Amino acid sequence: MRRDDGTISRSRWQQDTVAAIVATFQLVSFGRSVPATLLGKLIVMAACVGTSLSGATYRTRRSPSSETVRKALMASLLQDLSEMERRINDSLRQWVPKAFFKRRRRLAIDLHLRPYYGQRQNVPVRGGKKKAGTKWFWTWATVAVIDSGQRWTVAMTRVAPGNALEDVLSRLLDYVKEARIPVKVALVDREFYSAAVISVLQTRGVAFLMPAIRRGRLQGPKGPTGTRQFFEPGTSGFFKHTWTARGKSKGKRVTVRIACVRRKAGDRRRTPLVFAFEGISWGELLWYRETYRRRFGVETSYRQLGEGLAKTTTKCTAWRMMLIAVALLLRNLWVWRNQQVRRGPVTLSMQLHQLNLQLSHELETILDFEIVKRNLF
Repeated sequence: MRRDDGTISRSRWQQDTVAAIVATFQLVSFGRSVPATLLGKLIVMAACVGTSLSGATYRTRRSPSSETVRKALMASLLQDLSEMERRINDSLRQWVPKAFFKRRRRLAIDLHLRPYYGQRQNVPVRGGKKKAGTKWFWTWATVAVIDSGQRWTVAMTRVAPGNALEDVLSRLLDYVKEARIPVKVALVDREFYSAAVISVLQTRGVAFLMPAIRRGRLQGPKGPTGTRQFFEPGTSGFFKHTWTARGKSKGKRVTVRIACVRRKAGDRRRTPLVFAFEGISWGELLWYRETYRRRFGVETSYRQLGEGLAKTTTKCTAWRMMLIAVALLLRNLWVWRNQQVRRGPVTLSMQLHQLNLQLSHELETILDFEIVKRNLF
């Protein structure tokens, strides 16, 4: 893309965004009625407005019926999810500046859940703790670079039912290695805390920091066992912890360092923050707490992902993956644009609004009163 001189026109920005979506998913024309560019514009409009693809089609004059558009998209979408995932990750990395890869970076590895409320028969959703009125979710794992006040999503992968988290983490680390991003430390979500995941990180030589999960018996021959001993009020300092995994990873034995950090200076009444780490030079205990707090910036990224996420009720995994990827791409494009402009940065919601205005002008959006009139008569 060309460098933004601060006076970028809406039409050029919209053209570049649509071109990125068309190239990422290799959208093809569906006869004469749905050119690839028109399909890309409708996908971007649905993401900007937060509506479904059929909803975006219904609101525009210069588009065929919603059923025709649906068939056009299904004809373009790859059913090979691995190949589709590879294309998405290539596109995500395309917008990261080349100079960004010259230094070691902090990575945030996390799970992103989108709730599912329908029938679960033949639907690849994953169970979890009840949230938003359901315990079944479409699940994605992402890697974001959160160093130097920047948050770039550099990789994503699908988490299917039955996928072991160590395999999911291995795929993400493979994408990071392929992108040649030097890793300073990986800030890993607590959902990944397991012997198998830690073994993968240690084998690959990746420095990591993650919260430990309270496990073990409250009362043993010598007091609390497992990691429960580190959660005792007043505990502070560095420790060494070795355990043998049970369940699916039964028999795997790992050793990690443990940092117990008090929540406030001198507070001995509350349970401490307990972190497992490896590959990090020991230092002040507060460093572990403050460093891991940086990971919560990725939660803001997920909120922003929701701003550019189109709606759907489909059970098609490829369709769902496309919508998540479009939201991540729009966010990366927004970060890229703010680094290029000479004027003050714009918010993501403002950028989505500008894109929607341009698309509405080109596709001739039907106004709200016209929709009401059409429904009444």
